[in-house]
Amino acid sequence: MLCILLMLIVTLVGAVQVSARMKLSPSLTLREEYNDNVFLQEDEEDDFITTVAPYLSIFLDRKSIDLEARYGFEFRLYSDRSELDETDPSTAQRALLKADLFPENDFTVNVLDEFRRVVVDERRPSTEENVVVNRTNSNRFRVNPRYRYRRWKTFTATATFHYEKLSYDDPVENDDSAGNDSDRYGGGLELEKRISEKLTISSGYDHSTYRSDTAADYRRDDFYAGFVHRSSPKLTLNARGGVAVIDQTEDDEMTVQLLNIAANYALTEEIGFGLGYEETVDDSVDSGLVNIRTVKATLKNNRRIPTIATLTLEEDEYLDSDREDLSIGLVVQMNVLLRNRISIQAIPYVTWFEFKPEEDQSLRYGIGLSAQRDFKYGHLRCGYNYHASQDSEISDDYRNNVVFLEVAVRF
Repeated sequence: MLCILLMLIVTLVGAVQVSARMKLSPSLTLREEYNDNVFLQEDEEDDFITTVAPYLSIFLDRKSIDLEARYGFEFRLYSDRSELDETDPSTAQRALLKADLFPENDFTVNVLDEFRRVVVDERRPSTEENVVVNRTNSNRFRVNPRYRYRRWKTFTATATFHYEKLSYDDPVENDDSAGNDSDRYGGGLELEKRISEKLTISSGYDHSTYRSDTAADYRRDDFYAGFVHRSSPKLTLNARGGVAVIDQTEDDEMTVQLLNIAANYALTEEIGFGLGYEETVDDSVDSGLVNIRTVKATLKNNRRIPTIATLTLEEDEYLDSDREDLSIGLVVQMNVLLRNRISIQAIPYVTWFEFKPEEDQSLRYGIGLSAQRDFKYGHLRCGYNYHASQDSEISDDYRNNVVFLEVAVRF
């Protein structure tokens, strides 16, 4: 959070003479909801929850810096369970800072600082409304200086350094959710060559060192190559492949395949398709390294009823434990714009899971419905969310109904 405060101070001082490029947007959101299953269990416990969320957003566009910053608090008060109240500013705070320093120069610095609540374990129940179940506060700070050598029109060499620090809060009461605090640093070099107006090829190397309080430390070296091919104004193909060589301090060296293939096709200006496959290795919140294989298909339709449908198939293989998670999920987002600045949104979803080696299966599904009326200085929103889970072994079956009313004011 210190980074955000310092960046805001520097920005405010430096923007005195260019206030036309700076936008300050304070806001206040009040939300009242009824939740009939606060802990997502078979034995339901309900409550009324009041949320008060003051925020300040800052946008700045200057030659030397592009900045987007958002800082505020989400205070929650429970009618029957005061022990769950979130009134401590240190845990109720939410923040996001994205900054590009010297964005038009060969030397640039990208900064990200984000404080938010994240899901700990995908196996366990979790919804956005039930913030005390399987969630913990996370602060991610990342700084990424880059130098681009662009002395030739068709060739670019980019040297990078990256540092990232992840911190998690201790578990909340009645829950054991927690994460692995860690630091990661390293650097790399990427070479890019434009062969033609349609084809660009690239190759690169990246090294990183990972240190954690609880997970296994390791060194990682990535080698990769790829291309971007703009086959036509409607079709774009992207492909990148390589390997990640991981040397853990307590285990033998392992090599993991890296692959990212994507195709995007615009049938018309209003209808588009996307299809991709990705294979990578990343750090989970609390269970060490995980090899992730994902197939994703997307359909976007911006005609009468704007709709985005996403089908995802994912396999997560945990490298530090005997665990494998499989899932197939479909999410549909529909937004209907009516007269008088009224919009109606519907988000149905369904996901099937299989957890190994337990051979446990789980079906989770639901829908979110809301109606919103926008005003010049805010909005009025009401809605209903339904979540359900049918599980064979690991967790209880549950159903969850949430009804809410929300008022937001922007100054």
